Amino acid sequence: MDLTGGEGAEALVSANAIAHAVFVDGAFCPQLSDTSRLPAGAYVGGLGGLGLEQQQEVLGTVAGHARGENTLGVRDDSREGALGGGAFWALNGAAMVDVACVLLDEDVSLPSESPVHITFVTTGAATSAPAASAAHPRLVVDAKAGAGLTLVTSHIDAPGDASACAALSNAVAHITVAERAQVEHSVVVERAPSAHHVETIDAAVHAGGQYLFTTLQSPAALSRVNVGVDLLGRGAHTRARGLALSGA
Repeated sequence: MDLTGGEGAEALVSANAIAHAVFVDGAFCPQLSDTSRLPAGAYVGGLGGLGLEQQQEVLGTVAGHARGENTLGVRDDSREGALGGGAFWALNGAAMVDVACVLLDEDVSLPSESPVHITFVTTGAATSAPAASAAHPRLVVDAKAGAGLTLVTSHIDAPGDASACAALSNAVAHITVAERAQVEHSVVVERAPSAHHVETIDAAVHAGGQYLFTTLQSPAALSRVNVGVDLLGRGAHTRARGLALSGA
């Protein structure tokens, strides 16, 4: 699958993004990404671009959530858990191949009009049977105290790849908003009408922090985004809104 040139590559990112990172079937694709305009103290990319200490911190976050330390409050054997809780969470942890990392040091604030854009592409190439294939993207966002970020995460099929249409994208995101930090996060799911998308987002917002969440989902065979937010101090704030489009 060639995604490295032409209109297909241009369609993967926002024109005004300060940085964009593309992950194909969960793995970072540096040839389609551009993070050169990020200031010091900001990192966007895959796990492999981090130093050992930061890798351990990110993997510690992932491992902690694998032990069930999340805010969703659903039992694995419940209807809600079956659709977006423990089972899909555990499957992502077992099958993920990389971690999309958005890390901001203390008081690093990116322009609100210039988002960080992360695009997760599902190709349907994980198995020889497209209907059974799946991608398992994992995202970790860590905004330290006083940091600011506008983040767009998109889930799409590979341009012109019909084999991706029925594939499952099973995404998990961990969002940490420290004291006085703000993260405005938009999730856009634009997959084929026959596609299946399940996403679990777990956010922790500390004192004076803000997590503002918006989701837009196009018609699909299954498209579900589960959001859990833990408000951990005085003045911690969240807002969630969404629009799901239905097929004819």
